Amino acid sequence: DAQLAIVVVIQHFCALSMLEVLMDSALKIEIDEEMVCGVEHHMNPQFTNALCTMLGHPGLCPHGLGIPPGDCCLAERARRQAAAASDGGGGDMGDDAAAASDGGGGDMGDDAAAASDGGGGAGWERRRA
Repeated sequence: DAQLAIVVVIQHFCALSMLEVLMDSALKIEIDEEMVCGVEHHMNPQFTNALCTMLGHPGLCPHGLGIPPGDCCLAERARRQAAAASDGGGGDMGDDAAAASDGGGGDMGDDAAAASDGGGGAGWERRRA
């Protein structure tokens, strides 16, 4: 099934990206593609979501590619929107905090959301300016 294949590819890309962000941003070590690929094969969605949350839901990988938002990113986005709505939109999670929490890559990958929900191709593969 084509839809399942797309989901598998997106999950694979997310896992790889999270490991690269971990090595580059958090651990401050050189990215070892062979090691990343080996570890990625043992990651499940729960681990990937936990790693994404720990890293602040990054919007970009170290190579400048958009990272598709996972369930954890979508839940965090909904939480922020609810918090903004409950305090009239001017609360403590303003635009600056939102940008910081997703690695400055925008709104946690709207291109990726479109790609992952069947909304038109692989926009998350494009480099972001």
